[in-house]
Amino acid sequence: MGEYIVEWLEVVEAERAPGTWHAYRNVVRNYVKGYPLYNLALSNVTIREIDRWLIEVTRRSGAMAALKARRTISAMFGHALRRGMLAQNPVTGSLVPRAIAAQLVPFDTDEISQILRAAQQTDMPARWSLAFAKGLRQGECTGVRRDDVDLVRNTVTIAGKLQALPWMHGCVELDATPTCGRVAKSCPLRHGGGMHWQPYTKTGKHDGAGRVIEVPSQVMEQLAHQMDVQDQQRESAGDRWTNSLGLLFTGPSGQPIRPEADNKAWHDLLSAAGVRQMKLHGARHSTATAMLGRIDPRIVVELMGWSGPAMLQHYQIPGTNARRAATDALWRDLYGN
Repeated sequence: MGEYIVEWLEVVEAERAPGTWHAYRNVVRNYVKGYPLYNLALSNVTIREIDRWLIEVTRRSGAMAALKARRTISAMFGHALRRGMLAQNPVTGSLVPRAIAAQLVPFDTDEISQILRAAQQTDMPARWSLAFAKGLRQGECTGVRRDDVDLVRNTVTIAGKLQALPWMHGCVELDATPTCGRVAKSCPLRHGGGMHWQPYTKTGKHDGAGRVIEVPSQVMEQLAHQMDVQDQQRESAGDRWTNSLGLLFTGPSGQPIRPEADNKAWHDLLSAAGVRQMKLHGARHSTATAMLGRIDPRIVVELMGWSGPAMLQHYQIPGTNARRAATDALWRDLYGN
């Protein structure tokens, strides 16, 4: 099976987005190699073998890791099935690890207002205003390009995302022992890593053209101001300016904003605002929850760029006021007062 996994990774590298492919590769390295399952012949893998493997992954790394590993291996077996190498996908009938994610309590409207007020004192207030106004993913927001912003129509096109990819050794074949004696990012023949702008394509969750979002006029004013600030930065940087991707949010010399720097800026912002700490994805979660209390869920699905309405159950956490209002409304309907 190990040999086929390597072949599968080589084939799907051209079919999947870079981030997805690296996620597959990491699962194979962390949760498949080193387990007995890896050394079995592909045709000898049964549902029982998959169950044993998943139980062991869960024991070592937890249910969330096992669930991720199960999805990846299922994709690999599905590929083999389509090529006529198997009669069935053994993962289909295997156990499904029960991963219970910690419930995220989103920011309420008062907290969001505090954060946005504090954001006005940062270097890029538009970055945070845009994130909360439309619930953009981190890479979507830092990956907005100047040409994506239409100051006349008050719209922004979300056509892709900015992402940091790990470097890979170029001195050996895929996942073989490196010969350079260094870590991948220091390999003289390294490739594939760094900051990349990944367009949304028809093979992914989006339709390839990106989604056009209407943006409040106040946020558009901030985006226009960010363009002016960036123009000044480009003039000051001169030959050191490096914004080859045409990004709107960059460092002083035009460099893309790395996720770790963006995360630090987020936590610094929360501290300045005097609100509780939360992962950056909490901003998106908070926007979705606020929208679901005011907007038709079908429109929210479109605005958030979700693949379908099933995502609603992960985001909709009614607040105390919403629950009380629903209870009061039911009481009035039942008892007429």
